Amino acid sequence: MEAVLAPASYITNSQFRWPGHLHPIVTVYSWDDSDPKEISSSFNSAPVITDVGLPESSEFLFMQLVKQWHIEKGAMSLISEMVSCPSYQKIISMGEEAVPQILDLFKDGDTNPAFWLPALESITGEDPVTEDMYGDRAKIAQAWLSWAKEKNVR
Repeated sequence: MEAVLAPASYITNSQFRWPGHLHPIVTVYSWDDSDPKEISSSFNSAPVITDVGLPESSEFLFMQLVKQWHIEKGAMSLISEMVSCPSYQKIISMGEEAVPQILDLFKDGDTNPAFWLPALESITGEDPVTEDMYGDRAKIAQAWLSWAKEKNVR
C-alpha cells in the first residue's frame, strides 16, 4: 500500500499486544478544515511513505525508503537498475545522515554490501574497497566499517 500524504496529514503509531507478540498498527490521517479523517490503517505493515509534510527521524525515513526500494527493485538483477529506483535516489539525497544507517545494514552479514556501494561512494566521495575485495561480501563490508571507524562515523 502506498500512502501519498499531503502536508496536512499525520501518522500515528500504536501497538496491539497479542499474547507473546507486539504488532504495530499504523494509521494515516488527513483532514479537511478541522475534521480529521482516517485514510488508512494497517496491521503488521506500515504504509510506504513517499511524502510526509512533517519531519520524521532520519532512521524512520531511511527504513521506510529501504522497504520501498525492495519493493521497487523486485527481481532486478543489475545494480545499475536497482540504483535508479526513486527510493534509492532518495536515500542518496539524505546525504551523510544515511551513511551510518547503510553501514548498520552490513553488521548482520545478511545484506549484500554491493547494493549499497554506489550510495556510499556517491555520498562520501570515497571508496575504501580494493579491487581484490570484489565478490567477497565480508571483505567489502569490513572495508566500509573500518573506513567508518577511521572517520569517526557513528
